[in-house]
Amino acid sequence: MVLAIQDPTRKTILFLFYSRPRPHTVAEVATEAGVHRSVAYTHLEKLVGLGYLTSGQRRGRPGKPAKTYSLAPEPPAQEPPAHGLLTLLRVLAAAASRLGSQGLEAAAESAREVGSILAQVTAGSGSWLDPLLSLGDRLHLDPGGRLVVERCAFKEACSAEPGVVPLIHSGLIEGVLAASGGHARVTPQACTAEGCVFGLAPFAALGRDGQRS
Repeated sequence: MVLAIQDPTRKTILFLFYSRPRPHTVAEVATEAGVHRSVAYTHLEKLVGLGYLTSGQRRGRPGKPAKTYSLAPEPPAQEPPAHGLLTLLRVLAAAASRLGSQGLEAAAESAREVGSILAQVTAGSGSWLDPLLSLGDRLHLDPGGRLVVERCAFKEACSAEPGVVPLIHSGLIEGVLAASGGHARVTPQACTAEGCVFGLAPFAALGRDGQRS
Protein backbone atom coordinates (compact mmCIF):
# COMPACT_ATOMS: atom_id res chain seq x y z
CA MET A 1 0.00 0.00 0.00
CA VAL A 2 3.04 2.30 0.23
CA LEU A 3 2.81 3.47 -3.38
CA ALA A 4 -0.88 4.23 -2.97
CA ILE A 5 -0.56 6.43 0.12
CA GLN A 6 2.53 8.44 -0.78
CA ASP A 7 0.14 11.17 -1.88
CA PRO A 8 -2.16 12.33 0.97
CA THR A 9 -5.14 12.89 -1.35
CA ARG A 10 -4.75 9.46 -2.87
CA LYS A 11 -4.52 7.97 0.62
CA THR A 12 -7.78 9.67 1.60
CA ILE A 13 -9.50 8.38 -1.54
CA LEU A 14 -8.26 4.82 -1.07
CA PHE A 15 -9.32 4.74 2.58
CA LEU A 16 -12.78 5.91 1.48
CA PHE A 17 -13.16 2.69 -0.49
CA TYR A 18 -11.91 0.55 2.39
CA SER A 19 -14.27 2.18 4.90
CA ARG A 20 -17.23 2.17 2.45
CA PRO A 21 -16.67 -0.84 0.16
CA ARG A 22 -19.16 -0.09 -2.61
CA PRO A 23 -18.96 1.43 -6.11
CA HIS A 24 -18.30 5.20 -6.15
CA THR A 25 -18.49 7.70 -9.01
CA VAL A 26 -15.88 10.38 -9.65
CA ALA A 27 -18.32 13.03 -8.41
CA GLU A 28 -18.95 11.15 -5.17
CA VAL A 29 -15.25 10.68 -4.52
CA ALA A 30 -14.51 14.31 -5.32
CA THR A 31 -17.15 15.45 -2.81
CA GLU A 32 -15.94 13.08 -0.09
CA ALA A 33 -12.28 14.00 -0.60
CA GLY A 34 -12.95 17.72 -1.00
CA VAL A 35 -11.15 18.00 -4.34
CA HIS A 36 -12.03 18.93 -7.92
CA ARG A 37 -13.45 16.17 -10.09
CA SER A 38 -10.42 16.22 -12.39
CA VAL A 39 -8.12 15.68 -9.38
CA ALA A 40 -10.30 12.84 -8.10
CA TYR A 41 -10.34 11.25 -11.57
CA THR A 42 -6.54 11.38 -11.83
CA HIS A 43 -6.09 9.64 -8.47
CA LEU A 44 -8.79 7.08 -9.19
CA GLU A 45 -7.16 6.11 -12.47
CA LYS A 46 -3.80 5.86 -10.70
CA LEU A 47 -5.31 3.50 -8.12
CA VAL A 48 -6.77 1.41 -10.94
CA GLY A 49 -3.33 1.24 -12.52
CA LEU A 50 -1.77 0.16 -9.22
CA GLY A 51 -4.33 -2.62 -8.88
CA TYR A 52 -6.24 -1.33 -5.84
CA LEU A 53 -9.42 -0.38 -7.73
CA THR A 54 -11.37 -1.58 -10.74
CA SER A 55 -13.65 0.51 -12.93
CA GLY A 56 -17.11 -0.18 -14.29
CA GLN A 57 -20.38 1.55 -15.16
CA ARG A 58 -23.50 2.29 -13.17
CA ARG A 59 -26.54 1.38 -15.28
CA GLY A 60 -30.26 1.46 -14.68
CA ARG A 61 -30.55 5.26 -14.49
CA PRO A 62 -31.64 7.76 -17.16
CA GLY A 63 -28.90 9.30 -19.25
CA LYS A 64 -25.35 8.23 -19.93
CA PRO A 65 -24.10 5.47 -17.59
CA ALA A 66 -21.75 6.87 -14.95
CA LYS A 67 -18.28 5.41 -14.60
CA THR A 68 -17.78 3.84 -11.17
CA TYR A 69 -14.83 2.59 -9.18
CA SER A 70 -14.70 -0.30 -6.71
CA LEU A 71 -12.12 -2.12 -4.62
CA ALA A 72 -10.30 -4.78 -6.62
CA PRO A 73 -11.36 -8.31 -5.59
CA GLU A 74 -7.72 -9.25 -5.02
CA PRO A 75 -4.89 -7.10 -3.59
CA PRO A 76 -2.20 -5.90 -6.00
CA ALA A 77 0.95 -7.95 -6.44
CA GLN A 78 2.97 -5.82 -4.03
CA GLU A 79 0.56 -6.38 -1.13
CA PRO A 80 1.80 -9.71 0.29
CA PRO A 81 4.61 -9.29 2.82
CA ALA A 82 8.13 -10.03 1.67
CA HIS A 83 9.29 -13.53 2.58
CA GLY A 84 12.02 -12.05 4.77
CA LEU A 85 9.55 -10.05 6.83
CA LEU A 86 7.19 -13.01 7.10
CA THR A 87 10.04 -15.22 8.30
CA LEU A 88 11.10 -12.58 10.81
CA LEU A 89 7.60 -12.35 12.23
CA ARG A 90 7.45 -16.13 12.57
CA VAL A 91 10.79 -16.19 14.41
CA LEU A 92 9.73 -13.43 16.82
CA ALA A 93 6.38 -15.10 17.44
CA ALA A 94 8.03 -18.45 18.13
CA ALA A 95 10.49 -16.80 20.54
CA ALA A 96 7.67 -15.06 22.42
CA SER A 97 5.77 -18.34 22.67
CA ARG A 98 8.76 -20.15 24.20
CA LEU A 99 9.04 -17.49 26.90
CA GLY A 100 5.56 -18.36 28.11
CA SER A 101 3.04 -15.85 29.45
CA GLN A 102 5.67 -13.15 30.00
CA GLY A 103 6.84 -13.45 26.41
CA LEU A 104 3.30 -13.26 25.09
CA GLU A 105 2.50 -10.17 27.15
CA ALA A 106 5.77 -8.51 26.09
CA ALA A 107 4.92 -9.17 22.44
CA ALA A 108 1.41 -7.75 22.90
CA GLU A 109 2.74 -4.68 24.71
CA SER A 110 5.31 -4.03 21.97
CA ALA A 111 2.51 -4.35 19.42
CA ARG A 112 0.45 -1.75 21.33
CA GLU A 113 3.39 0.65 21.15
CA VAL A 114 3.78 0.07 17.40
CA GLY A 115 0.02 0.53 16.93
CA SER A 116 0.23 3.89 18.67
CA ILE A 117 3.05 4.94 16.36
CA LEU A 118 1.10 3.82 13.29
CA ALA A 119 -1.87 5.91 14.43
CA GLN A 120 0.34 8.99 14.67
CA VAL A 121 1.99 8.40 11.27
CA THR A 122 -1.35 8.04 9.44
CA ALA A 123 -3.24 10.68 11.45
CA GLY A 124 -5.46 13.15 9.64
CA SER A 125 -7.96 11.06 7.72
CA GLY A 126 -10.50 10.94 10.57
CA SER A 127 -10.88 7.17 11.01
CA TRP A 128 -9.03 5.07 13.56
CA LEU A 129 -9.20 2.15 11.11
CA ASP A 130 -6.80 3.85 8.68
CA PRO A 131 -3.51 2.73 10.32
CA LEU A 132 -4.70 -0.88 10.11
CA LEU A 133 -5.63 -0.42 6.46
CA SER A 134 -2.12 0.87 5.81
CA LEU A 135 -0.74 -2.46 7.04
CA GLY A 136 -2.65 -4.30 4.34
CA ASP A 137 -5.69 -5.33 6.38
CA ARG A 138 -9.12 -5.01 4.82
CA LEU A 139 -11.61 -4.74 7.66
CA HIS A 140 -14.85 -3.33 9.00
CA LEU A 141 -16.92 -3.14 12.17
CA ASP A 142 -20.01 -5.34 12.14
CA PRO A 143 -23.34 -4.30 13.78
CA GLY A 144 -22.35 -6.14 16.95
CA GLY A 145 -19.26 -3.98 17.41
CA ARG A 146 -16.83 -6.74 16.41
CA LEU A 147 -13.90 -5.99 14.16
CA VAL A 148 -13.95 -8.28 11.12
CA VAL A 149 -10.73 -8.53 9.11
CA GLU A 150 -11.70 -9.86 5.69
CA ARG A 151 -8.12 -9.80 4.48
CA CYS A 152 -5.52 -10.16 7.20
CA ALA A 153 -1.99 -8.84 6.70
CA PHE A 154 -0.73 -11.56 9.05
CA LYS A 155 -2.68 -14.53 7.67
CA GLU A 156 0.36 -16.60 6.68
CA ALA A 157 2.23 -15.89 9.89
CA CYS A 158 -0.91 -16.66 11.90
CA SER A 159 -1.14 -20.05 10.26
CA ALA A 160 2.42 -20.79 11.44
CA GLU A 161 2.05 -19.34 14.97
CA PRO A 162 -1.70 -19.23 15.79
CA GLY A 163 -1.05 -18.88 19.52
CA VAL A 164 0.98 -15.70 19.20
CA VAL A 165 0.26 -13.75 16.02
CA PRO A 166 -3.43 -13.02 16.86
CA LEU A 167 -2.25 -11.54 20.18
CA ILE A 168 0.22 -9.33 18.31
CA HIS A 169 -2.54 -8.26 15.94
CA SER A 170 -4.80 -7.52 18.91
CA GLY A 171 -2.06 -5.42 20.48
CA LEU A 172 -1.68 -3.38 17.29
CA ILE A 173 -5.42 -2.71 17.26
CA GLU A 174 -5.42 -1.71 20.94
CA GLY A 175 -2.51 0.67 20.36
CA VAL A 176 -4.24 2.29 17.39
CA LEU A 177 -7.44 2.63 19.43
CA ALA A 178 -5.70 4.22 22.41
CA ALA A 179 -3.86 6.73 20.21
CA SER A 180 -7.16 7.65 18.55
CA GLY A 181 -8.97 8.42 21.81
CA GLY A 182 -10.80 5.12 22.31
CA HIS A 183 -10.07 2.37 24.78
CA ALA A 184 -10.99 -1.27 24.40
CA ARG A 185 -9.69 -4.68 25.28
CA VAL A 186 -9.26 -6.43 21.94
CA THR A 187 -9.66 -10.19 22.00
CA PRO A 188 -9.15 -12.63 19.09
CA GLN A 189 -12.37 -14.59 18.65
CA ALA A 190 -11.98 -16.58 15.46
CA CYS A 191 -9.76 -16.99 12.42
CA THR A 192 -11.45 -18.64 9.46
CA ALA A 193 -11.07 -18.81 5.70
CA GLU A 194 -13.47 -15.84 5.49
CA GLY A 195 -11.41 -13.68 7.84
CA CYS A 196 -10.42 -12.96 11.43
CA VAL A 197 -12.79 -11.64 14.07
CA PHE A 198 -11.81 -9.56 17.10
CA GLY A 199 -14.02 -8.58 20.01
CA LEU A 200 -13.81 -5.00 21.34
CA ALA A 201 -15.06 -4.37 24.87
CA PRO A 202 -15.81 -1.75 25.96
CA PHE A 203 -16.02 0.11 22.66
CA ALA A 204 -15.77 3.74 23.79
CA ALA A 205 -15.51 7.09 22.04
CA LEU A 206 -15.54 5.68 18.51
CA GLY A 207 -18.43 4.94 16.19
CA ARG A 208 -19.04 1.76 14.24
CA ASP A 209 -17.75 3.33 11.06
CA GLY A 210 -14.42 4.12 12.74
CA GLN A 211 -15.14 7.85 12.97
CA ARG A 212 -14.43 9.72 16.17
CA SER A 213 -17.69 10.52 17.94
